Amino acid sequence: METAGDIERPRRIGSAVWRVGFSGHRQVTDEVRLAAKLDTLWGELAQRVEGTLEGCTGLAEGADILFAESTVRAGWPLQLRLPYPLGLFREEMGEGVLARFDRLVAMATAVDAPEMQGDRNSAYHQGGIDVLDHADIMVFFWDGAPERGHGGTAQIVRAARARKTPLVWVHAHSLAVTFENFPSGVLRDAIAGKIAPLLHPLSKRPTEGKGMNGAADLFQVLDEAASQSAPRHRFIAAYNIIVHVVAIIVGVLALAYASGFWGASAGYVKLALILSTLVFYFYAKYRKLHYVWLTCRTGAELARSLLATANLLRPSERESLLDPFSEYRRVLRPLAATPYPIEGERNFLEYRDHYVATRIEEQRCYFERSAKRLFLQKRVLAGAFMVFSFGGLACALSYLFLGWGGFKVLVVVLPLLSMMVISLSAALDIDRRRERFRDMAVMTEAAAQRLRGVEDAAVLRREVLRQERLLLQEVAEWTQQTRHLHIH
Repeated sequence: METAGDIERPRRIGSAVWRVGFSGHRQVTDEVRLAAKLDTLWGELAQRVEGTLEGCTGLAEGADILFAESTVRAGWPLQLRLPYPLGLFREEMGEGVLARFDRLVAMATAVDAPEMQGDRNSAYHQGGIDVLDHADIMVFFWDGAPERGHGGTAQIVRAARARKTPLVWVHAHSLAVTFENFPSGVLRDAIAGKIAPLLHPLSKRPTEGKGMNGAADLFQVLDEAASQSAPRHRFIAAYNIIVHVVAIIVGVLALAYASGFWGASAGYVKLALILSTLVFYFYAKYRKLHYVWLTCRTGAELARSLLATANLLRPSERESLLDPFSEYRRVLRPLAATPYPIEGERNFLEYRDHYVATRIEEQRCYFERSAKRLFLQKRVLAGAFMVFSFGGLACALSYLFLGWGGFKVLVVVLPLLSMMVISLSAALDIDRRRERFRDMAVMTEAAAQRLRGVEDAAVLRREVLRQERLLLQEVAEWTQQTRHLHIH
């Protein structure tokens, strides 16, 4: 049987994938004309976006099936979000469309079929809203009339207009096409634009069908780019603190030793130190290192999660992990829709052990290493603070009671160094970060023990989804705090 991978257009690694959702009436007067119109529409949409496209529909009888077939003919991936379970939904198909329905289900890159909730009209309405929730562009085959009941196309049109979603209205009677909420230019994805220069020449290599070789490459490139472009914002903060304190010390020394070469050159030395902080700042700002790094690091962590759960979670569950990071959806959603071929056939227990070993244990080790590193930093800073504080106190006492004039400079310099250590400790946020890493290490250790005891596939899926949401919540909090620190 033909699969979607046999006809799917090559997708550039890291390019934005714009999902085109569809909702339409069941009654179609002229299927041939509508199919031709939809085929033409795909070409027009491809000209309006920067990136690639994919179709998404509930696959109801009528216009939905025509849209799905048009998606396949155009060579774009097809996602199905059925209103209720596949077997029950299939029973509603008429004899004339059953074979077409089965063929489209087999060709879809992902099929999401939730449990039946409420009556059929409510299920259809929720299915339409679900398609809208996960679409960047909506196409409607609609007669323009208000809804005649719950779950109709008119309700989804109204919801899309309220959200200002770009939509295409194919008039049911005349087949005239109306574009709404589209910008004057081409639709562009901000995240794809940021990472595109970093993916050269990898971004020119297409993926192969349903394979995840491109997904693994994308993760590797994002991870390496994040490491190479890291602005070390805490290092920048520490550097500024240290340089300004050193500049003050230079000024104190200039006052203490006003004569000779030192007194004449101290002002230039102080000016050069302060200018170096400004040069460092403007260089990082000009290169936009912080924004590129933060984008790549967050994207790499999301890609890591999607790859780790490829054989454990359904596509819809994996895509739900991107909900707190909606700006990354268009770049990373192909990773959520496609299974990752771990070598060999394994049952879910082998996948469980592989997930625990390569995801949970690796994260636990990372959190433990980070907590230990911060503990050492705290000990060093605490020791330096004690040395500078007691040294300054000793020098002050010696100067006051023993009259040792050689210590008068140290009386000023050592307290300044103590203040520098306190500022460094606050800027590096050592205590809070260390406690957070320790908590995460304990949490992942408990998760590993809990997952090893799971013997049911459904329970395992729930536990993995829960654990990934906790890990990505840590990523979201880190992203927010890093942005906050950069602003300050």
